[in-house]
Amino acid sequence: MGTRTRKDRSDGKYDAIARRRSTAEKKKIGRTRRKNGNFNAEAKQTKKGEKSSVDSVQVIESIYNEPGHWAGFSTFNNLHEATGIARKTIREWLDAQEAYTRHKPVRKKFQRNSYDVSYTCHGVKFYTTNNPDVKANIVEGFNRTPKTKMYKYFTKYSTYNYADVLPKLVSGYKNSVHSTTGIQPSKVTDKNAFVIASRLQMKARAKKKLKFNIGDYVRISKECLPFAKGYTPNYTSEIFSVVGIDRTTQVPTYKLQDMNGENIKGNFYAEELVRVNITPETEYKIEKNFGT
Repeated sequence: MGTRTRKDRSDGKYDAIARRRSTAEKKKIGRTRRKNGNFNAEAKQTKKGEKSSVDSVQVIESIYNEPGHWAGFSTFNNLHEATGIARKTIREWLDAQEAYTRHKPVRKKFQRNSYDVSYTCHGVKFYTTNNPDVKANIVEGFNRTPKTKMYKYFTKYSTYNYADVLPKLVSGYKNSVHSTTGIQPSKVTDKNAFVIASRLQMKARAKKKLKFNIGDYVRISKECLPFAKGYTPNYTSEIFSVVGIDRTTQVPTYKLQDMNGENIKGNFYAEELVRVNITPETEYKIEKNFGT
């Protein structure tokens, strides 16, 4: 090997500096590209998120309005489990559906104020069937769930023809998870029946927060006679607004006003009301035609 001169060493030094500069410039370009790439990705995600909200509503609507689906015309929890969509989105959509809000179950036993309890204690009314030997609680319990979904279907499509849709309703019932058992009826066998039966026990319920606020729109539960059918609409077709909240009593009550601005006499418990989300697509159906 020959001996390197001072000039060769000097040239090598400058070459090393040039290489370092070139590497630094490449890193800088890479950082810029990554930064721009992240920005574009975030922009795409935002655009995709804006579109997904519309798609979510379409998915919810297609499943809920399908009587053959196990979550069709069913409960909030079933619809959430079937779609996996955010609970807030599902709640807002359901609150705008007449087929859902008018058929929500009415709570007859709930915490009331002391004077209401006193009335009940001093004026107990006892109801019984005409034939006490004929009572079919199990059949009535089974019959109510599919009939509730059936009447939601009637309300949605303004029809009482169920012959074509009945097989789908039965299939949806058999493949829906029941809240008491935690399993679909189609999956119950002799092997797991004992485990399922052990789940049938009462659970303590946490206290709820104030359910409605001033300005909310609601429906009022209809007065149900003893043995009224639970699958028919339980709430009024007319919509009211909350205009006041009475907090002076043990249990808060709500003051209502109709859409014409007329105050409704008396106060209402939260359990006697159901929230309604009014949208431009909200329909106001005429229940009776009195002629001209």
